[in-house]
Parts: sequence; structure tokens; C-alpha cells
Amino acid sequence: MIDRLRQLYNQYLLKNTIVASAIFIALAHIESYYIDDPDAKLVHNLTGLHIYSPIQWLERKENGGALEES
Repeated sequence: MIDRLRQLYNQYLLKNTIVASAIFIALAHIESYYIDDPDAKLVHNLTGLHIYSPIQWLERKENGGALEES
């Protein structure tokens, strides 16, 4: 899977930088999960913010802007 993501990243790098950036974030997130290093953990946490925050924003938008209560 990592190799395929790298291929896709290289394929889209010159064509569509937004798609290439999204692929790179997913690639960094997955790779950093498997590395036991404080820097890798930081990368994993930061890329997780880029992945999960937009999902939460979309869920809020679909719910009419209502905030979820925990």
C-alpha cells in the first residue's frame, strides 16, 4: 500500500498539487504509525489533525452546524 501511495504521489505531483498533498499526508500518517520514534509520533499526531478535523467539520455541516455534545 505504501508503494502504491508513493506511485500515486509521484503521478499527481506535477498534475495536481492538492491531490498530491492529500496523498502525502495519508502516506506520512500511515508510515509514521509504524515507526517507534518521538518525531514519528509527532508526525502521526499532526497528520491526524489534518485528516480528522475536516471530517468533523463535514459532520457538523451535515447536522446543520450543531456541535456534538460529549
